[in-house]
Amino acid sequence: GAQLFGQLEVDPTVGAERQPQGWEISGRLDWITSWGIADVLLLMAETADHRVLQMLLPARERDGLTITGELSLAAMGGTSTVGAVLDHMHVGDDEVAALLPKSAWLAADELRTANVTPAVVGLARAAVDGLVQVARERQWAELLELGDSWRSRLVVDRARAYELLDDVEPSELLPERLALRASITTLAQDATSMLVVAQAGRAMLTSSPAQRWAREALFALVQAQTFSTRNAIIADYLKAPGAPGVR
Repeated sequence: GAQLFGQLEVDPTVGAERQPQGWEISGRLDWITSWGIADVLLLMAETADHRVLQMLLPARERDGLTITGELSLAAMGGTSTVGAVLDHMHVGDDEVAALLPKSAWLAADELRTANVTPAVVGLARAAVDGLVQVARERQWAELLELGDSWRSRLVVDRARAYELLDDVEPSELLPERLALRASITTLAQDATSMLVVAQAGRAMLTSSPAQRWAREALFALVQAQTFSTRNAIIADYLKAPGAPGVR
């Protein structure tokens, strides 16, 4: 049958040292998703000569791999996310999926993370639609004006983002892709927050979609985050062509 894969990002604090017939892995993992659900763990580590080692391991504890417990997350609580400590864990050559220069991995990751995800687009649309619905129910002119403005902006941004995904080579127009990801992500953040404002105290009920969407929007700010995506979001809030280059 099909296997589920847990996944984590390359962490330079996880190191790989070559050993006879395999590798020795040490470091700390702060974020492993789907633990206890996934069959296979995709683990990545960095070698001393700046290569990325990608390994496919059974998703269970083993000598040198200790799970530190499930994380309590503000959003995505159902992802079974845990932390782990790697202490001289041996990985055999037969468990290695790939070994490639870090520069090549980063270049591929840049292409993968530049685009906005459909989930964030859907989150923004749901929040904006919620604002418009509240505004119409209460005959709230100012809120309706805001909701309609955001809806028009989202329609344009979504169409262009999907056009780039469908019709343009992935390596082209990266600045525009990043700007669109930032624009839609910040719109999701603003719209979910404004929906909480509009629904007032009842938005704090755990049964309210408004507070759940607001927490999901927070997660969207950090999901698949890179230096480029982080600065694009900052630039969008500043309405500037670039953001401070602080790593």
